[in-house]
Amino acid sequence: LVAEGLVYRVQGRGTFVTPRETRYHRPFGTVDDLLNLQVDTDFELVEPLSPTIDRAAATTLRLDEPQVHALRFLRRHHGDVFCLTRVCLPPRIAQSLAGCAELTDPQMHATSTVTGLIESHGNDIAEAEQVITAMAADQDLAAHLRCATGSPILHIERTYLDRKGEVLEHAVSDFLPEYYSHRSRRGRSLVPDPAPD
Repeated sequence: LVAEGLVYRVQGRGTFVTPRETRYHRPFGTVDDLLNLQVDTDFELVEPLSPTIDRAAATTLRLDEPQVHALRFLRRHHGDVFCLTRVCLPPRIAQSLAGCAELTDPQMHATSTVTGLIESHGNDIAEAEQVITAMAADQDLAAHLRCATGSPILHIERTYLDRKGEVLEHAVSDFLPEYYSHRSRRGRSLVPDPAPD
């Protein structure tokens, strides 16, 4: 039921029914949650993987040259578009994925995730750094997400790293906010017990 988005869990509180109006509701708290997108969503390629000059992405990917390999895709749940993502890859990762039809053939619809494909080609993603901001949809984004220009959008940038700290992928996703939730657990720093008198 959790994987299908019908219920969601809050650790220490219980399991709750997902409100109908949100339709697709999944917490994204770990890299594993992101990999599980392939369980119940579809990937629709908008722009195939190809080389491009992007200095900002190259800096994030820690590359010396400004050339990266990029693609854009939509993510759907039961036919409803909820996210547009642009992924930038370093050349060595892009070369290893060059034979993946999901990333090169716009006619192919799949359930894959780029992150899952990277792992299936011999890379081990250990962590993701994430920044979430809000923005208004421009005309291009509004057309892809089927919303009005100026609609509020959750803009999420994720940088995936392996266990050595090497950057494997930089993804920029724009979500309709009604389809996205992020839960995290916060603890307090441990304060040592006072010394007994």
